[in-house]
Amino acid sequence: KDSMVKANRLSRSHTISAGIQCSAGVTNRGKVLFSGKNFIGESEILKWTDIVSVSASNEILAGLKSDGSVVVAKRKQHYNYRIDVSEWSDIIDVAVGEQYIVGLRADGTLTAQGIDGYGETDIDEWTDIIQIDTGWQHTVGLDNTGNVHIAGFHAETLLREIADKQNEWTSIVSISTGGSSGRGTLGKGHVVGLRADGTVVAAGDNSFGQCNVEEWNDIIAISAGDYHTVGLKSDGTVVTTQRENDYP
Repeated sequence: KDSMVKANRLSRSHTISAGIQCSAGVTNRGKVLFSGKNFIGESEILKWTDIVSVSASNEILAGLKSDGSVVVAKRKQHYNYRIDVSEWSDIIDVAVGEQYIVGLRADGTLTAQGIDGYGETDIDEWTDIIQIDTGWQHTVGLDNTGNVHIAGFHAETLLREIADKQNEWTSIVSISTGGSSGRGTLGKGHVVGLRADGTVVAAGDNSFGQCNVEEWNDIIAISAGDYHTVGLKSDGTVVTTQRENDYP
């Protein structure tokens, strides 16, 4: 069982991650390479060991260890939100949002720490989850039947749009979510789903064309940013919804 859990953890690992004014990578020896601005204890990050996956955001860097425990570092800010993952165990994936962190356990349940201004950490009742991702202030999960779960900012709107296009949201094998600061129309967020046949679907804010993925094919990985979506094709090339003159 332990070997299966470890394999499960490795299959979900993110060996590179970029946040706002920070980047991190995992070496093949389980160390972390890091470049960032105003992080507390940056020297301690370089001392982390047995790391298999990293997740970065604006204010938090999380490292998932090979034994299922998690370590975190925070940016020097004035926020006093609580992040304490010292008792987390059996974690197979970790995702960092804006001032909060979510962990996926091997049994398909979730745990979270940090702020909950929009219900983004209201994930205690989710079960059979196989993948997670976090946006600005919302969390998404994909369960083993292909259903998408969303909690937090604009969650009801996103879920309603997905339900209205249920015939398109089938055979989903991977998800990603993005979103920005929540000011005006910029924070509605969008959710992207990768189908088993290599095509992609998207729902949510399309102010900058971030959901214009209907013509993509042969995609093997997806990633949603604040205002755009990126896809990796099977031939190693990359596609993006970002256009040359788009803001930002």
